[in-house]
Amino acid sequence: MMRARAEIASRLINGLWSLSANRAETAFRRALERPRETQEQLLAGILERNASTRYGRDYSFSRIRSMAEYRERVPLSTYDDYAGHVARIRRGEPDVLTREPVTRLVPSSGSVGARKLIPYTRSLHREFQEGILPWIAGLFRGQPEIGWGPAYWSISPSIPEIEVAGEIPIGFEDDAYYLSDSMRRLVRHVQAVPPGVRHVCDIGTFRIVTLLFLLRARQLRLISVWHPSFLALLCREMTEQFERLLRLIADGYFTIELSPDENAILATKDRTLAAELERLDPRRPETIWPRLRQISCWADGQAAGAARDLAAWFPNVELAPKGLIATEAFVSLPFEGARPLAVRSHVLEFLDPIGNVFGVDDLTLGMEYSVVVTTSGGLYRYRLNDRVRVDGFVRRTPSIVFVGKEDHVSDLVGEKLDEGFVASVLARVFHDAGAQPEFALLAPERTEHGHRYTLFVESRGGAMPRALGAEVERELCANPHYELARRLGQLEPLAVCPVGAAAHEVFLSHRSQSGTVLGNVKPSCLSTDTGWRSRFAPQPPET
Repeated sequence: MMRARAEIASRLINGLWSLSANRAETAFRRALERPRETQEQLLAGILERNASTRYGRDYSFSRIRSMAEYRERVPLSTYDDYAGHVARIRRGEPDVLTREPVTRLVPSSGSVGARKLIPYTRSLHREFQEGILPWIAGLFRGQPEIGWGPAYWSISPSIPEIEVAGEIPIGFEDDAYYLSDSMRRLVRHVQAVPPGVRHVCDIGTFRIVTLLFLLRARQLRLISVWHPSFLALLCREMTEQFERLLRLIADGYFTIELSPDENAILATKDRTLAAELERLDPRRPETIWPRLRQISCWADGQAAGAARDLAAWFPNVELAPKGLIATEAFVSLPFEGARPLAVRSHVLEFLDPIGNVFGVDDLTLGMEYSVVVTTSGGLYRYRLNDRVRVDGFVRRTPSIVFVGKEDHVSDLVGEKLDEGFVASVLARVFHDAGAQPEFALLAPERTEHGHRYTLFVESRGGAMPRALGAEVERELCANPHYELARRLGQLEPLAVCPVGAAAHEVFLSHRSQSGTVLGNVKPSCLSTDTGWRSRFAPQPPET
């Protein structure tokens, strides 16, 4: 009886969500037929609203009448071009990048600096909605049974508490921020794992609490996470802790970090459920959640391997690749079996390998491009440094696949380590330690249970400091994405590996064998390749 009531409640709430998304889906379908006109209207609105800002006056927004004029007057930009503007916003200065007030600054990984702070406005939030809602409407229409049960929407544990810059908060309160206020309140009633779990900061406890909620959600229909390794680690934890989890369900569990209502759910003793679960095989999660229909996660670029690993845990569940979503912008969305550009969200431009600029209606099937966005958050012709490939069309709008990051970024599980940032970390650590290594290279390694970064270092002047690995790790954790990956266990602790005197020659030889002309091999402190340990033949002992 209770299960039937839960299904009806889920259907009602998910049905309301689907209905609220229908208008956005209809508008998106129309936009797919006229992407160029849609983009021109978006640009005109952004320029008109922000013509009187400091940035708008600098580039004469009020005189721009077309996309061509916009490209002529406004240069391509990177975050470095906005750092001074963001500093003014933090000091409380109005009308810097947008006429609309900045409601919060959201951290993302930086290049030389540890993090970027991306301005968010209410209009930018609505632009994200224009990408999310058509996806939700299409999801429920394509698989109506998903609406008959709860869903697990990725929840990340808190890193720091929300900072405040003057009156402007820094960071999101939880992952549900992307939803509208009304839907956020409603959808929480059909979340398998309540948002309060983010306040459980100890990662071991966080995983146990998350699994306890998930095991109580036997009717789970949808899982939406970001990097697939996050869910794979949860599955592995479930197999290793299954007996303990069953005891906690049978006897009840309590944590003061949750709300009273959330604590009451975990504290409820359910020996019937524990006995029911005991007959199932945690190595086959589909026996735990027999009605699970879809897992939405990243599956392109460097996440492709982890997605294949996750699919092995759920061989009979659809693994649906997400669109391209960055902290700064919503670029594409899953829709009708493809991932068309979110043409109603932001103004999108694309650079080919030699720097030619194209609009959404000029892209060629099979070609690769670099993404440029203009948003209502105050980013104008901003280079995302994401490379995509056109894999088809939905109506007249291109569908894209994420290929990888540009500007030498290593991104195994979402950590987004930029070479400039790594170089500044190593320079600072070596300077403070009084060390001058002849060669240093940070590179990813595959381990028995996942991945880690290893610092391969050669020092002819003596041994490296004993705490070198810990110091480099501490500095890398200034990047919020790397810090979260370490906390979640997606990355194992950094290792330090001494290498011999020929390390630089080995590096040059490998790069030239990979197709780079020897004379064009640039010095590098970060590699995205694995396998360096065997190439260097490291010298004992390893720390």
